[in-house]
Amino acid sequence: ETGQLVSNDPSEYPQPDNRGPRHYCFHPNGAYVYFSNEQESSVTAYSFERHSGAIKETQTQSTLPNYYSGSNTCAQLRITRNGKFLYAPNRGHDSIAGFSVNEDSGRLTLIGRTPTEAMPRVLDIDLTGQYLYSAGLGSGHVSAFRILLDGSLDLIGRYEVGREPMWILILKAE
Repeated sequence: ETGQLVSNDPSEYPQPDNRGPRHYCFHPNGAYVYFSNEQESSVTAYSFERHSGAIKETQTQSTLPNYYSGSNTCAQLRITRNGKFLYAPNRGHDSIAGFSVNEDSGRLTLIGRTPTEAMPRVLDIDLTGQYLYSAGLGSGHVSAFRILLDGSLDLIGRYEVGREPMWILILKAE
């Protein structure tokens, strides 16, 4: 009503050391919010109470395979418009972790990890929910994937876009 920002009560949600929540996205139904945890290489699901703004952690899932011991950080995450699938890039493992989303609980189930560009920094999903694009900070390329019915990704193209792409934004054609 006034445009002023007002703190929630509580105004902070404590996090474990070295988790590093970075990017977030809301489920289309507004009942859940997801954070990519940059240092922990994980995604955390929270229930979200839209009237008060309160959140409550419900689950944290690793974006990496158990055997991986290399350096990795997570970045931007994206959820499909229908809320069925969520994707998080692994910068170091150079993959995209895909999760199916339970609409009733907001919980995540790992679909798998798809190899992608070196240092995948940003992702976006087209407006139809059929395609995912991943830009590689280390490769200067964008990979295009078809999102299959089970949420897995099928590489359909790779495009040179220049050094260190920092953003992908899908626009509606007029």
